[in-house]
Amino acid sequence: MERTRARRTLRRMLLGGVLVLLAGCAQFQPTSDESLVPSAITQQKGPQPDELDRFREKLNSLDAQLSEIAFQIRANRQAIEEVKAAVAELEQWRQEAAAQLARLPAMADETKRLGSRLKTLDRRIAGLDRRLARYDAALAKLRTSLSATRHKPQFGIHVADYPNAVAAAAGWIALKEKLHENVKGLHAIVKKASGGPENPDYVQLVVGPFSEPAEAQARCTAVKSITSICEVVTFSGNRLPGGSSPE
Repeated sequence: MERTRARRTLRRMLLGGVLVLLAGCAQFQPTSDESLVPSAITQQKGPQPDELDRFREKLNSLDAQLSEIAFQIRANRQAIEEVKAAVAELEQWRQEAAAQLARLPAMADETKRLGSRLKTLDRRIAGLDRRLARYDAALAKLRTSLSATRHKPQFGIHVADYPNAVAAAAGWIALKEKLHENVKGLHAIVKKASGGPENPDYVQLVVGPFSEPAEAQARCTAVKSITSICEVVTFSGNRLPGGSSPE
């Protein structure tokens, strides 16, 4: 736009020069007196060729300056657009930073809430750790007790002898009818025994188990009046044929 205005100004200046030339030509009056011709030519006013050349040079110089000015204007306009884009980007960054800053209080509250919850969870975990330690101690104690019980010998009472296990099973059925409450909750097993070189092998009918020999001895004393024999022995042997369920 600036360059266009300059060209219009130049055109007006050129037009003014042409009008000046035309005015000078109009004032020139032809004459038949040759002696007056030089005088008339001398008196005629108008631009000389050297003046026109200087005027053209000035116009060319001015045109070159205008072109340079137009180039600078375009370069400055491009720089201004780049600055505007940079300003817009900075504004966007500023808005994002402002949004993040606006979230800081909420984030601080959330961090505080999570910290409080973490402390609560830490206390709960500490309580669970203590409870787990107690459970581990109780489990270890129970395992020790079970191990001791497993390896601790059990006792029974030897109440009768039979030639074999089948006869012992039949005898146990009859014996339970006599002993009643004295054998309630107990099992019967058979233990192989030997009568020596002169006597054949036989089996002992053993009732139990009892955890303590004193308990077995007390039960033996109670049934000895009914059975022909009764003695405290280790409760180990084979199950009766057909199984032996507690009374």
